[in-house]
Amino acid sequence: MIPTWRICRCGLEAFCAAIGFVWLMIEPATYFKPDLQGKLAPYWPYLIGFGIVWVIVRLGLLAHEHAPKLSACFRVDGSNTLLELMVGDLFQIDGALIIPSSITFDTDTNNQTISPQSIQGQFTRISYQSVDHLDSDLQSALSSRTPSRTVGMDEKPFGKRKEYPLGTCVRLDTGKTVAYFLALTKYNRDKTSQATMDELKIALEEMWKQIRSCGELEDLKTPVIGAARSRINESPENLIKEIVRSFTAAVSEGPFCKSLRIVVHPTDLERAQIKFENLIRFAESHACHR
Repeated sequence: MIPTWRICRCGLEAFCAAIGFVWLMIEPATYFKPDLQGKLAPYWPYLIGFGIVWVIVRLGLLAHEHAPKLSACFRVDGSNTLLELMVGDLFQIDGALIIPSSITFDTDTNNQTISPQSIQGQFTRISYQSVDHLDSDLQSALSSRTPSRTVGMDEKPFGKRKEYPLGTCVRLDTGKTVAYFLALTKYNRDKTSQATMDELKIALEEMWKQIRSCGELEDLKTPVIGAARSRINESPENLIKEIVRSFTAAVSEGPFCKSLRIVVHPTDLERAQIKFENLIRFAESHACHR
């Protein structure tokens, strides 16, 4: 936010500059035509108006200069891979979508297991005609993966019971959209999913490896993994920093995508009071170049 004193000073300087400029034009002319000043007297309100217009223009420029930066793009050092931080609507941005899911890959949006407002819930509504269709695609993608265990009814009395290793990542292609489902959170008996920061670190590291093996060197986009319904006890800023750290470290071992866009929704930016400029500087400091 621009300090009030600076706004006032800028406005006063702009007004004085506008009046001074006009006066500088008039004063020499009155030397040759002494009666000119009297003839121009009725036009002084226009001069004041010109000064006010110039104040508005100058304040607009000041506001533009100090507007918060809402996107930044870097090239990861030693590669052609781009890392972009941006504020926007995840579903209006190009790229294959990374979707944080549970280690059981639950999909039911009708019994409060998956919230329709979650990233997975929105993706299901936009990209699939039914949950059954998504389930079929997931089961096909997971057919080559080995579950780590099967939980009992007493531990998880709803949904799916095959648990997959943390960081298991499968690629779904609907023909119109591509998504990578990431095994991250675990449900309790009350249908509440949760993960920890340590689990996020493990999941991210494993996810990049699996995208390298099953991906198609494409543009990726991701929400703030670990925020909201993943319930990781960290600020969104720390979660974004961890995604940046993990991604740049993975890219240093070899390319697996063209770019990664980390997308923050505008309402989340305001609600969580995310200092976006700090995140941009952090990304730049992690061996990235504009």
